[in-house]
Amino acid sequence: MLSIMDFSEGVTVRKQFWIFLLCLCLIGGCGFVPFKGTAYVLLVDSTPDEILQKHSALTPDSFKVINTVIFQFRTKKFLSLGYLSVDTSEKSFELAGMNSVGIKLIEIAAKNKEILVNNVIDEISKRGDVAKVLVSDIDRIYFHSIPANNARTRLKKKEVVFIQDDITGRTEYTFAGKGNHLVEKTRYDGKMKTWSVQYYEYMDKDGKVYPKGIIYKNHKYKYKLIITIKEII
Repeated sequence: MLSIMDFSEGVTVRKQFWIFLLCLCLIGGCGFVPFKGTAYVLLVDSTPDEILQKHSALTPDSFKVINTVIFQFRTKKFLSLGYLSVDTSEKSFELAGMNSVGIKLIEIAAKNKEILVNNVIDEISKRGDVAKVLVSDIDRIYFHSIPANNARTRLKKKEVVFIQDDITGRTEYTFAGKGNHLVEKTRYDGKMKTWSVQYYEYMDKDGKVYPKGIIYKNHKYKYKLIITIKEII
């Protein structure tokens, strides 16, 4: 695992630049969505099955990125420059994050939702079991990007929605835009919207696609994560 110490000590000029941008974001308040909205276009020459197959083929099984993360709860915000490594086949991830002046905030590793590393500063950990919450959030954001084979389909002119039902509710996957990528994933428990993830500005690298921007909203507990990829490594 790349520890937060390794990450901090290995900050290059390029990474210092991202820290500088993070400082500007902190000063500016980050009260806006910093991503371009998806341009919805007519779905042509693609069936729902073909859309899923294409997206599955273009989605990396594993990746490592440097990103910025804004955690927002009501009027409070935490900002972090971080390292994230995800392996969907192993169902594992590692993350490390520091603030704009290089102070360690968090370091977590998990596999199959079992927490292996849990280092969180007191200012954050006093608000609850942050590691447990983040493991669930990472799972919702980065894993299970393709619905099950038995998912229902709602086809519209400019989007296709796959609806995966289970005992307690349903998860909806919306595919749209020029590349017919996953643009939103929404969870309902009963009639209540529990959480949602929106994916923005897909970019290509080595034959795979990555959403540059992600907004995760926990509607039950009223907090939001704004994640921006700065570098794929």
